[in-house]
Amino acid sequence: MPRPPTPRHRATGLRVVAVATRRTPLLRPLGAGADDPERDLLLLGFVGMVDPVRESAARAVERFAEQGVAVKVLTGDDTAVAEQVCARAGIAVTGVLDGTALDALGDVALARAVQRTTLFTRLGPLQKERVVAALQQRGHTVGFLGDGLNDVGALRIADVGIGVDGAVPAARAAADIVLADRSPDVVVSAVEEGRRTLRRATRYLTVTAALNVGNALSVLVASAVLPFLPLLPAQLLLQGVLFGVAALSLSFDRVEPGWTARPRRWDTRGMLWSMAVLGPLASAFDLVTFWAVWRFLGLDTPQEQAVFQAVWFSEGVLSQVLVLLLLRTRAGRASRPVVATVSAVVLAGLAVPYTPLAPLFGMAAPPPAVWPLLAAVVLPFLLCVAATRPLYLRHVLGIRAADSRPEEERIR
Repeated sequence: MPRPPTPRHRATGLRVVAVATRRTPLLRPLGAGADDPERDLLLLGFVGMVDPVRESAARAVERFAEQGVAVKVLTGDDTAVAEQVCARAGIAVTGVLDGTALDALGDVALARAVQRTTLFTRLGPLQKERVVAALQQRGHTVGFLGDGLNDVGALRIADVGIGVDGAVPAARAAADIVLADRSPDVVVSAVEEGRRTLRRATRYLTVTAALNVGNALSVLVASAVLPFLPLLPAQLLLQGVLFGVAALSLSFDRVEPGWTARPRRWDTRGMLWSMAVLGPLASAFDLVTFWAVWRFLGLDTPQEQAVFQAVWFSEGVLSQVLVLLLLRTRAGRASRPVVATVSAVVLAGLAVPYTPLAPLFGMAAPPPAVWPLLAAVVLPFLLCVAATRPLYLRHVLGIRAADSRPEEERIR
């Protein structure tokens, strides 16, 4: 006779199912007169089940903590079983709430409870949805990882629903992302890469928005003074393409270690600050270039239109791309793809007026005296941008001095 399960087995996370059999007649009565199906059973034994925990789970939980990501467990299992799984996965349980206690809480009380609770047990599908909704109500961005039918609702309402390969079809359909690798390290790496992507996108969009404001102001003022357009549409388009090629290289650039160490949100206030400060600054130096070309080179007549536009085109490419490089990061020197791409774009922008493509874009080759003049304008502009760089990094990117130091210095 096998030994029956004891509370000790349950406390160690072992779930036990009894297996029994009995003989029944082929035809048996149905309804109230039917025999109790659990009578006269012959016990065959017990089957014990333990939820396996991947060896990488504890390390993944540790890395989540380093990233400022709180791990909470929502399960339909018994509390004792779930606590053992959390212990093996390295999850520190600071509070437990089961399904019965959860149903007794209103939405406001639950929103407070989820802050101090790590483990939610004996939950049904609707209860999992309530927990996810309560976390969102508290202002958290929620990623939910699930693979069963009971997880479908929570996967749908989570900010990021994460399914796994091998999950039930309904869970895969409800998820925003389906992981081909079930290892938790994949999610950790995705969080870190997502923050890097946000950093690069923030960098590109803020600089682009500011420079576009500057270009618009410059063209508006110059158009009111010149007897011709300061730049043709085709020239503006080519300038934008060259700048876009340089900006694409930022996807290969380094990111400050401090940037990925805590959660980040997209904040439009930084973009507005950039547009209000860098935009007028860029426009001011554009107009200085316009005045210098007009005053010292005499390119102020319709006959000199093609040369004037070529000069302003080259100045725009040079200043925009170098500003992008200057404001890219505090994470040390630029990566090789960034340096190579920016160098190629600058050379292309300066060389276009001297190539056979120049007539196609309405440009003509400028005289050699243009280049010292451009250097005298662009260099002070870059110095002014460098002076505003600490404010840009703090207001736009939210980077403190401690965040921007190399990782080995911060650890030391």
